[in-house]
Order: sequence, then C-alpha cells, then structure tokens
Amino acid sequence: MGPIPSGIGDLEKLTDLRISDLRGTDATFPPLSSMKKMKILILRSCNLFGKLPDYFGDMTTLKTLDLSFNKLSGDIPSSFSGLMDVDYL
Repeated sequence: MGPIPSGIGDLEKLTDLRISDLRGTDATFPPLSSMKKMKILILRSCNLFGKLPDYFGDMTTLKTLDLSFNKLSGDIPSSFSGLMDVDYL
C-alpha cells in the first residue's frame, strides 16, 4: 500500500479512522484539519515523518490517538492541551 490519500481529509463527519502498516516511501501527515469530530485516530506505522500538525488540538472529541512507529520529530504542539478527553495516546 502507498501513502494515505490526501482526499481522506474531505470526510469531515468521520469519527473513526484506523490505518496501519503502510509500505512505501515516507510521507507527511495527511490534511485532516477538517475532521474535527474524530474520536479514534490510529495512524500506526504509516511511514509518517516530521512534526505533529497543530490541527490535532482541534479534534476535541478525540479519545484515542495512536501515531506509534512513525518517524516523528520536534516538540508536541501546545494545541494538544485541548485534548481533554484522550484516554489513549
């Protein structure tokens, strides 16, 4: 499988997205800023690299966030302080 399609961010009403074990080249985070109703977001082992996007802090209904086994760098954005309901990070 290749990278996460950029059009996935158009699914604004999606509440559960689980993608894992992608093969291929490294990729940046897909544009998910419009997915504010997300409750479960799992992007495990998706060859994602770089800094965490600020838009995660806008996903205020998020309960589960799993970004493990990627190539992340930089600091955790201050916007993550808005993730008050996260049970699993």
